[in-house]
Amino acid sequence: QQESSAAPVPQQQRKVAHNAIERRYRNNINDRICDLRNAVPALQHVRTKKKAQGNGTAESSDDEDDDAGDENYDVAEDGSSNTNIDGVAAATKLNKATILGKSTEYIYYLRRNNDQLKRESLYLQELIRNSFPDGENILATILQRAKQESAVATALLHPPEKPTRPSKKK
Repeated sequence: QQESSAAPVPQQQRKVAHNAIERRYRNNINDRICDLRNAVPALQHVRTKKKAQGNGTAESSDDEDDDAGDENYDVAEDGSSNTNIDGVAAATKLNKATILGKSTEYIYYLRRNNDQLKRESLYLQELIRNSFPDGENILATILQRAKQESAVATALLHPPEKPTRPSKKK
């Protein structure tokens, strides 16, 4: 009888250790999703559902993640009626799938915007080069100053270091 009661103990210890590892894994993923939510403006201004005119309830399914239509949505929680925030429709609910989807939309918006700004910058550089007698030197000065300011701005954008969670010891 002693052997049969001793056998489950190592198995239980493995299960407890595995559960702790899985919990840390889930917490890490949830923390990163929270960071992502905080980085995307469209996830910081959640639109609220309008009441349906017929029965006084909003028609919606929790399985649907359609944030594109404006006909069923009222103002954002912050009071603004703008449903597009930085090129992405404001979210209507905040589950993990919505956070990932809106983050992807925001990345595509930023890529398009970045490409457009690059084209404009190249056009303006060419305009400066060709419009002024000392255009090349003027442009070099402008680009050097922009690079310095960009380095300062980049340093300000880095998120603060997260404190590590104390490990729970038994």
